[in-house]
Parts: sequence; C-alpha cells; structure tokens
Amino acid sequence: MSDLKTQDRSILNSLRQHCKRGALIFVAMFIIVIAQAGKLEKAFEALEVHNYFLAKELFEGSVKKHPAAAWYGLSVITGKDNNPFYQLDTAYIYILRSERFLIGSAASEKSYLAELGVNETTVTEQKKQIDDQAYTIAKEENTIEAYNRFLHSYVFSLHSAEATLIRDFLAFEKARDLNTSLAYKEFIDTYPDADDIYEAKARYQETIYHEATADGTVQSFMQFMQDHPESPHLRAAEDQIYLISTKGGQVEDHYSFILQHPDNRNVSDAWRNVYSLYTRDLNIGALTDFLKEYPDYPFIEDLIDDYKLAKLTFYPIKKGESWGYIDNAGKVMIPANFDLAEPFINGLALVGKDDLVGLVNKNGVEVAPIRYDDIEEFSEEMAIFERDGLYGAITRVGKEIFPAKYDDVGTYSEGLAYVSSNDKYGFVDLNGEVVIPMSYSSAGSFSEGRATIEQNGQIGLIDTKGNMIVPCQFDWIDQFKKGTARVRKDEKFGLMDRFGDLVVPLEYDRLGEWSDRRMLAVKAGICGYIDPKGETVIDLKYESDDGILSWGNFKNGVAQIKVKGKMGMIDTLDNRLVPAIFQAIGDIDPKLISVKKRGKWGYADLDMQLALPYKYTMAWNFVNGLARVRSGDLFGVIKEDGTALIPLEYELVSEMSYDRFIVQKDGLFGLMDTTGLKIILVHYDQLEIIDDFAVRVSHHDKMAYLKLENGEFIWKEEGFNADP
Repeated sequence: MSDLKTQDRSILNSLRQHCKRGALIFVAMFIIVIAQAGKLEKAFEALEVHNYFLAKELFEGSVKKHPAAAWYGLSVITGKDNNPFYQLDTAYIYILRSERFLIGSAASEKSYLAELGVNETTVTEQKKQIDDQAYTIAKEENTIEAYNRFLHSYVFSLHSAEATLIRDFLAFEKARDLNTSLAYKEFIDTYPDADDIYEAKARYQETIYHEATADGTVQSFMQFMQDHPESPHLRAAEDQIYLISTKGGQVEDHYSFILQHPDNRNVSDAWRNVYSLYTRDLNIGALTDFLKEYPDYPFIEDLIDDYKLAKLTFYPIKKGESWGYIDNAGKVMIPANFDLAEPFINGLALVGKDDLVGLVNKNGVEVAPIRYDDIEEFSEEMAIFERDGLYGAITRVGKEIFPAKYDDVGTYSEGLAYVSSNDKYGFVDLNGEVVIPMSYSSAGSFSEGRATIEQNGQIGLIDTKGNMIVPCQFDWIDQFKKGTARVRKDEKFGLMDRFGDLVVPLEYDRLGEWSDRRMLAVKAGICGYIDPKGETVIDLKYESDDGILSWGNFKNGVAQIKVKGKMGMIDTLDNRLVPAIFQAIGDIDPKLISVKKRGKWGYADLDMQLALPYKYTMAWNFVNGLARVRSGDLFGVIKEDGTALIPLEYELVSEMSYDRFIVQKDGLFGLMDTTGLKIILVHYDQLEIIDDFAVRVSHHDKMAYLKLENGEFIWKEEGFNADP
C-alpha cells in the first residue's frame, strides 16, 4: 500500500511540472479516483475478514465510481447466510448489476478490478452459486409457489427449464387432483406452454362434458350439445341420448327416439333395431306388417332381401366334423365352419367352435360372438348365457345387458329375472339393474305379478316392486295361474289369491291343475273337484291313488274317475260319460274310446258297446281314423274297422306327425304315410321328421335330408350311400 502512495506522489509532482494551470482540474479528479480506489480495496479487505457492516458501507459508497466491483461485493455479502444482510434474491439482483456494469467497463477499469478479484469468471461463479442455492431452496419446498418465485426472481437462471418443467408438472397434478373444468381452465390459461397442455385441454373438455351432464338426463345431454357445439364429446353425448332413450329395449323406445332426435347419429341404428325387434323371427307376416306400420323405413333393400330369406327354411348340415346350413332347396347358405349348429329359432341359431357357443342369423353373421359356454333360449327378448361358471344376459341383437357375474340367473318373466350371488337372491330388470335387493335365500320367476322368495326355509310372495305380499310362512307356493296359486303348509294344500288370501283353506292332501274351471282336490283318499272360488262343484266321492295327478285332471271337458278300482269318465257337471267298469281308459273320441279289461285293450263306442275286441297289449286313441296298437313287442296301425293299415310287425311305430308314421324294424328306420305306403324305406340308422317339408336321416355316421312328401333327396353328406 505504501508503494502505491509513493507512486501517486511521483505522478503529482510530474503533473505540476508539465501541465498548465487548466490541467489542475484533471489532477484534482485523479486524486479523488486514487482516494476512491483505496475505499474499494478497504471494502474487499473488510469482506475478507467478515466485517460485513464495514464492507457493506464501503461497497455502497463505491457504487457510483466502481459499480461492477461494488455490486459484486454487495452480492457476496447478501449471498452469505452468516450475516444479517443475507437475502438471496437481492444478491442475485446485485450480481446481475455487477455483470452488466462489468461488460460496459473500460479496459483500464476491468484491469483494475481484476487485481481486486472481480472479473467475468468470478462474477459468473457468484451468479451460478446464488442460482444454485436459490434453486435448491425451491426444490426443497417443491411447491408451485416456490418454483414460481424462483422463476420470477431468477429470470436468467440455468435451472429455468427444469424448474418450469417441475412447476408445470405440479400444477397439472393439482388440476388432475381437483379434476374440475375450472381447475383445468386455470392451468391452461396459466401454463399455455406446459408439456401437459394437450392432455389438460382434453381433460378440460371431458370435465365440461361430465359436469354439464351429471344428472344423466336426456335434457342435460341435449343442452350440452347446444352450449358446446365444438366439443369433441358431441358424439358421446349423442350416444348417451340414444342409450337413455332406448333403455327399455322395445320397438316403441327406438321409434320414439327416431322421432324426437332425427339428427342424432344413432338414428340408423335405431331404425335397424326397430326392424330387428319387430321382425325378429323373419317371417313373411312380420315383414309385411312392419312395412305397413313403418313405411318410412330407410333400408328397404335390406327388408326385401330378408323377405326373400324369410321364405327359406335352414337346416343344419355336417361336412366332415364341421357344421353349416342349407336351405330347403339343398343350397349351402352358411358354410360348414362350426363345431356345432343347432336349428334356427325365430331367426337365430346357436353355433359353436372350440367348446364355445354364439348366435348367428340367416346371413351367417355372428349376432352374439362365439365366446360363451352356453346360451339358453330367449324369453322376453333376453337370453341367459354362461361363461366360466357364471351367468349373464344378452338381447336378440347380442348386447350384453349384464356380464357373467351371477351364480344363478332365472328366465326373464314380466320384465324381471331373479339373480343370485354369494347365496343371496334378488331381481334385475331388462337393463340389468338390481331393482329388488339381494336379500333372499332363494327366489322364483314372476307370474301374474307375483314371485316366490325364501327366508329361513319358508316361502313367501313379493310383487314386482319388491313389496312383501305374503310373509315367508309356507312350505311351497306354486306359480300363479288365472289369479290363484296352490300352496302347501304342514303337508296340507290350499289355494291362495294374488293378495295372499286363502281362497281354499289348507285342508287337502293334493290339488291338481286348473282345467275347464275345475281343479282336482284330494282328501283322505277320495277326490272331487272345486271351482276358482274354492267351492266344491263335484263332491269328494271318487277314489284316489298315487298317480291321480297324471290322470285325474280335466282335459277337453272330461276327466277320468275311479270307483271300486275301476275307471270311468265324467264331464264338468259330473255326468257319467263312461261307466266305471274298465281297468284303464284312453282319451274320449268322437267315435271310439280305447278301453282295457282283463289285461287287454280294445275299443268301445260312445254307447259303451265293444267295437273292437280286447286283444292288444296297448291301444292308443284314434287320430284321423287311425290308431296305433301294440301286441306283445310289436307295433302296428289299425283303421276304425279294425283292419291293419300297418301290420303288427314293427319294433316301433311313432305317433302320427304330418300324416306320417316313423317305423322301426331290425333296428333300422323308415317312413310310412296314412295309406300304408312306404315313403322312405326302412334303411336308416336314425330318422327324424324335422317339419312339414323335410326328414333328416343318418346311416353309418353320414347324414342326409329327404322330402317328407316323397322321400326324394334334398341334400346328402359326402359319402352317404344308403338308398332312399
């Protein structure tokens, strides 16, 4: 320091000797500079020994003359946490000032400051140190506010990109946690350049959609579409309007939707469902009626095609190990691509592959995919399916109303089906919604607005709303028929109406089925008949046995009776039509009745005179003037005069069907008509009359179809070689 002062004096003496008077002003200014230089050095010396108060005062006094160094020193002081002036944000501002003034300093000033340790490197290091400290603090707090403060205060930070990324991530997480349109809108407006901006915009639109339609009504979805015509969720809103409007699944629901929402994108589907539901069995009458009722149906070409298709009957065929379908002309309509092919019922057929089944229509289209273990027949437009040991339900168009999630599902009846899970039963509606809670140990299907339920081993009744009509107090309750149901308690039977009142008290040992407004009633080994009011209309005076429920009910206005072990027949007024003198009796016939005496069957006329002798082991009723009979092990067919139409030489003669008899001889089957003509020779291992047109036969594991009328081949499997 003393050397510096000596040098200063030498400079001053030289100036006095060589400068004019006007130069004295410059000399004075230079003296001040020298004095100031000494102040700056003292400031750094004070900073070196941590005399922050003195250093701060000296640096502040040097700001005007040596701003780069002064701001640097002040940045160092406020950037250290071991003094009362510590304030990182201020330190960063000071170092930015230092950096700016250093860049603009003259070369001599830079050289001078460099001797004091202030240069681009030290300034940059100081700025980085403050930046790093501030960012560390922001990361430790790890909040949106902390990162925002950092980014606001440290504009030129090397950590800006990372801080922005984390800040935006936290802000998006906050918006997602709130998951409201307001939260996403605030994020989008505040952070338009965030990486998650596109997802935020998508979620914003989605939450607007869900908030606007939270009540799930058609009106809310329509209002949403009106308020947000550019929303990406317009299609979803249209779909929901369609789903809600047609949740009943009926023709009327779909057609009402078409009328009320003609511009909805699902109108075409609604029309097709109207058509599918209305013409589900694809018969000519249904198609004709549909066109009359819905002349504005837009897919008339499809209807015409289906009209042609409806005229055709499809039959399952086998090709090798695979199955397909032919029409009644023998043309292959659906190729043999299945492991299983059941007959068509109401336009749909059960098909299978790899031990799984599905449903196809007559176009071969899978209405229900082949992915189920089983599908039952339809009832009220619903079919129960099985998958992995659990049960669900599908519609005729293959829509799963509810997945396979129940242990048991009953057949739909009156719009409801019982379901069970974890040994508890309840009821679901046609939408698969549980409408009667799962609170019973068992349940039955609805009939006339009533269903049986079980609790604690006892049976009661509920209505379709789940209201308890009859408490669980009976051992058994039958389904309601014509307003009443049979009930049993303590081994006694009675009759109950729909309101739970006993029309017939619990006093009978057995009760039969309703027929001709008469019900068989058994008590103490004798029987009679009661009417729907429970009044006895035929006294309990006839004998009963264990099989009385199979023969004692009225049928076509007559009923069999037993008196002293012999069988007779009465009408609904208890008039004796056939005296009780036979071992057994067949059904009454306009001309002849099959009767049995002394172990043999014959036929008596209506005056009970023997018309055909007692000589048959079994004799059935006459139908269209012909009756099947059996003698020993052989079957035949006789006419009303007793002559044989089909001789007693066959191992089996079936009931007459479509004026044809299936006959069996030597283990093989054939077909005969009502004149005794062999339409199909007795050549086949199996023979089945399918309908009024076709017969299916098999021989040596090969199958064929023949015409019922004349036995001509319709189609035969490759390798089928039996003669017709």
